[in-house]
Amino acid sequence: MGSLPISKAYAAIDTSILVSLHNKERTSRGLSKLVVSSKLTNSASEKAKAMLASDCWSHYCPDKKSPWDFFKDQNYEYIYAGENLAEGFNDNEAVVQAWMNSPSHRDNMLKPEFREIGISIVQGNFQGNPNNVVVVVHFGSQVNSYNALPITSDSKHQVKEALPTNDIQNTPLIEEPENGTWTNDQFFTIRGRAKKETKVKIIDNEKNIADIDAQGGIFIYKPPSDKPFEQGNHLISSYSIDEHGVSSEKSSIVSVVVDTQAPVINTDLLEILSTENIDNYRLRILISDDTEKVYLYSNEEEKNFVRIPYSDYWEVDIARPITESSNTLAITAIDKAGNITSSTIETGNVLSTMETLSSKEIATNKLISIIAREFPSVKNVVSITALLIIVSLFVFDALLLARTNLPLGYKERGKHHLHISNFIVLLLMVLIGGAGGTIIEGLTK
Repeated sequence: MGSLPISKAYAAIDTSILVSLHNKERTSRGLSKLVVSSKLTNSASEKAKAMLASDCWSHYCPDKKSPWDFFKDQNYEYIYAGENLAEGFNDNEAVVQAWMNSPSHRDNMLKPEFREIGISIVQGNFQGNPNNVVVVVHFGSQVNSYNALPITSDSKHQVKEALPTNDIQNTPLIEEPENGTWTNDQFFTIRGRAKKETKVKIIDNEKNIADIDAQGGIFIYKPPSDKPFEQGNHLISSYSIDEHGVSSEKSSIVSVVVDTQAPVINTDLLEILSTENIDNYRLRILISDDTEKVYLYSNEEEKNFVRIPYSDYWEVDIARPITESSNTLAITAIDKAGNITSSTIETGNVLSTMETLSSKEIATNKLISIIAREFPSVKNVVSITALLIIVSLFVFDALLLARTNLPLGYKERGKHHLHISNFIVLLLMVLIGGAGGTIIEGLTK
């Protein structure tokens, strides 16, 4: 990561000069200088490259991605953060003057709470200009350094919230973590915005766990070392209390699941199954719930397991050359919270099971071939036998009717006998049909 190299041939704008001009504006008003941060430089660089690649001219891009996501990607734990953008400039003083003439950009440049800065400049085809220049400036103050540094400012320069701004009502807004987050960090940070100079109460599963002052409209809570978040689901919300003791409404609930337990790979329940492809075999294994991805590594080759729907079983097809060229097979499982488990399987055990499967398949195929060769008319034999049995039953039924001595046209004659014989015929037809179907279907396979 880092800023893209800038060629003087296409742009006279220079990051170091821009930093100096920022600090010149600040010190002339009694504000502290901004220190260049490598993390902010990297976050600005990634944002600039993303804008150029997506041809997106917005604080929320690409795909409406928040500018704060770029800060988080660099592990910049901010208490204050801001962003200024410019495009189409090729002169340092001109772009700084343009920002100073814009109230929102000026507020960022002169915000007393900001301590660090990172700038990136990229050039390319952007917004219809084939040689356009894009400038991204990231401002920030980190949590661990904010209270240690003094704030110098004069009363004439009051600044607004960092860009992009949203109207803050009395109800706090939790920005981090996002709703539906799974994490293995029992000390995850809760960060949000609230009305200035209010006290924000952090609620976890209907219990108040912290009271935080919303300094500058920002509140941040990180649990102390002796009070980590417990395993399981946490329903996080907040509300604020102003200087008059008036409480706001509760914020929207953010659901967070803390899971520090790694997935369990049950290698004892590993199954090896044959497939339609004689050169492939299928590994099936049971892995604990909440698993998101499972990989098989063998001889520097990676294959993805596929989860069987509505179960905790995962499958992957492997070819014989894979197992013969490696001493072990490595299975790695990753759950929703990012916990990872790896387990190895001796290739010898897999190969021996494959050999057993192959022997059974060969024996079965030989048996099918012999039956097909020696008894080519099995279906005809079964059909003729069934016909002879049915005829015999009707003859037997006629003899029983003759012994009743009833008139030939009597409607009740032999009714019960016919019921019995019909039932026997139907039963034998089902049995014979099933037997014939099973035999013939087996031969077909």
